[in-house]
Amino acid sequence: MTTADIPSETEPETDFAEFAMALAGRGPAIWAPNGVINTGLLTGGQHQRLAPSAEGGAVPRPIRQGPVRAKHVQAARRRFVPPPGFEEALAVRESGIVVLVGEAGTGRETHALNLLALGHEAPVLVQVDGTANLSRWSPRAQGVDGYLVTEPADPFALRAWDLARLEGLLTEAGARLVIVLAEAPGLVGALEDHLAVPVVRHRPPDPRKVFTTHLADGCPDEAVRARLLRTLEPGDLDELLPDGLPPRHAAQAADTLRRLGEAGGPAPGELMRTLAGAEGPESLARAQRDPTLLACLLSLGVYATGRSPADPRCPSREPRR
Repeated sequence: MTTADIPSETEPETDFAEFAMALAGRGPAIWAPNGVINTGLLTGGQHQRLAPSAEGGAVPRPIRQGPVRAKHVQAARRRFVPPPGFEEALAVRESGIVVLVGEAGTGRETHALNLLALGHEAPVLVQVDGTANLSRWSPRAQGVDGYLVTEPADPFALRAWDLARLEGLLTEAGARLVIVLAEAPGLVGALEDHLAVPVVRHRPPDPRKVFTTHLADGCPDEAVRARLLRTLEPGDLDELLPDGLPPRHAAQAADTLRRLGEAGGPAPGELMRTLAGAEGPESLARAQRDPTLLACLLSLGVYATGRSPADPRCPSREPRR
């Protein structure tokens, strides 16, 4: 069908003529401008409702949100190491809303979940999709202790009065809200000016404490933990857990040490080799998208071995024995 075949709203006489013929029994016709025709069997209850928004735009999509698994919350609470600034976040929490800014992979979500779960034995937490329009969103009247929103699409779309409205609703519902945002230059100051509320900057916790906490959670027997730590060579922990190490890497080191202990105990240097084997493919995959990291890995290969990684004599290219 071409555009010429589509009846135009400027030619009503053609449609009316067909309608008149149908009334006279001279042929079938359907007269339903802008209508929807159901040609199937009618069994009752069939209808279509099109309700535009109050502003006359498209019908808004339902907000996507769902519960945070209880076992995930429990693990986050057991293994939580309070990061720098946690006391500040607790003070801001009393208002009902915390805006938390930090780099991805530094424990932001664990920080947020513990802020929401604090004071509840079995907290009910809900995660709201970052695409949700918080200026229109409202918490449930009851039954939820806290809401987590991670990286909303445009935090500057919110206004100070939107947060004031949410604070009132959250107080009535007995719940709290934590909004987690990715770190960016100047973001904290800009948000504080825009929203007129304190913004908490998240920093990663001490990697040694994260390592110790995860090891204790996976291996409750203190004597066994002490035996595992004695298998490490002097200086291993300093090399494994430098300042600023992302928490997940410290947790991975603890879990790897525990697994090696269950298999009979790590041999000297085995923990380092195992972690390198697990993290190597991930680093190489990231280097494919990050030229700076790729250059760093190439320079490490050259200066550590004296040969280019492309050199057939490079140890990384030799068959494993």
